[in-house]
Amino acid sequence: MPQQTTVPIFFSVDDGYVPCLAVALTSIRTNKDPQTDFVINILNSGLLQKNQTRLAALAAPHFRINFIDMDAVTQQISGDTNKLRGDYVTLTIYFRLFIADMFPQYDKAIYIDADTVADGDLAELFTTDLGDNLVAGVADPVMMTYPETIEYIQRDFGVQPGEYINSGVLILNLAQMRQEHFSDRFLHLLKTYHFTMIAADQDYINVIAQHRIKYLPKTWNMQTGVPTAAESGGKLIHYNLFGKPWHYRDAKLAANFWHYAPASGFETDLKQQLAAFTSADQQSDRDSMAAMLKTAVQVCHTDNTILNAIKHGEQVAL
Repeated sequence: MPQQTTVPIFFSVDDGYVPCLAVALTSIRTNKDPQTDFVINILNSGLLQKNQTRLAALAAPHFRINFIDMDAVTQQISGDTNKLRGDYVTLTIYFRLFIADMFPQYDKAIYIDADTVADGDLAELFTTDLGDNLVAGVADPVMMTYPETIEYIQRDFGVQPGEYINSGVLILNLAQMRQEHFSDRFLHLLKTYHFTMIAADQDYINVIAQHRIKYLPKTWNMQTGVPTAAESGGKLIHYNLFGKPWHYRDAKLAANFWHYAPASGFETDLKQQLAAFTSADQQSDRDSMAAMLKTAVQVCHTDNTILNAIKHGEQVAL
């Protein structure tokens, strides 16, 4: 794969995630080599102009910020009702699956969720050799922790614990994904089967790219969704699931997040969210987690699973 001189980084957000995205961008900008060109592409559908303006203010020399309207993609996937990690319905979770087609100028890119902070230089991550693998990512500790999620990935689509990656930090082999029509395979599966999933974008990535995944050390996606699995010293921290520092004062690795908040332009907004997060909101998080685990069990006992589609002749993996 040719060496790119620019590091393209993609995010996909709605207005609710703008404040934490600002912190993520601040952390990336702070820890990059000042002479390395980073291009930040923010995929969105109808992001408020005031939020675009505030995020654009974080641009700097060799750190460009672009906003990419995804309305055309939204129309292709409208009607899907899978929830973001059992929480709420948002089509932004699927935008990362179309990056290869929309950006033919890039052969390789990094995708990152907005609820992250980078304590290392992402140019180092970008140098990872993917070979002919479609993606690189870090194993998801959530899927290795709960009996419900272990059963889900094994019985729904035949993936073993430790082989299932989290889609919040990915290196995308865009050239290979274009060559093998990754997005076409995804759209065919989405529209043909309407699978119920607990982590829809993530599930599709894991089954389509199965056996074509390069596994990264967990320092590049130190996930706090299972607090006991998160350690200090991560190069990229991911506040996945419900332990958000702007919701919980005792969130794991919260100090890393608040270190970058003052320079983000959103520290006040985030502290207001923290102060406004009630015990009822905390209970809602617990309910969402329980609902996700319940759905995981229910899906395993239906006929409309990916593994069942494979048994009936469907080609899922590339």
